[in-house]
Amino acid sequence: MDRKALGEDSGRVLARPDEHLLVLEGDVDMSAVESFDRSRGDDLAWVRAIDVSAVSFVDTQGLGLMLRVAAPRDREAPSERTALVGASPQVQQLLEMLGVESLFELRPSPDGAQDHGVGGVDGHRGSASTAAG
Repeated sequence: MDRKALGEDSGRVLARPDEHLLVLEGDVDMSAVESFDRSRGDDLAWVRAIDVSAVSFVDTQGLGLMLRVAAPRDREAPSERTALVGASPQVQQLLEMLGVESLFELRPSPDGAQDHGVGGVDGHRGSASTAAG
């Protein structure tokens, strides 16, 4: 069944260029990424951090957006990594499985949202309590 038909969060990708921040919220799927790409274009060189603390789901399009930001490119400091703020254990595990965790500097969420178990990946929702049980 379609995730949106179940009444689950629609996703948003918000640009905050003055803070060099990209904010991902809710279900970050193809629809959310395409909407962002239409409104902002492909120039993401200004992004220094991605806040994923409010992500409830991310599919391959959302992961692709994160990797587009993190991919090495012309920056002031070529060794500078993109900060990933508030990544859930599930998102962190996926980045490790894909071998791309080294592209990101993991930072805790200012409000501790990553401890709430949000952040299902590609249809695998879960929290710390359900993942163990």
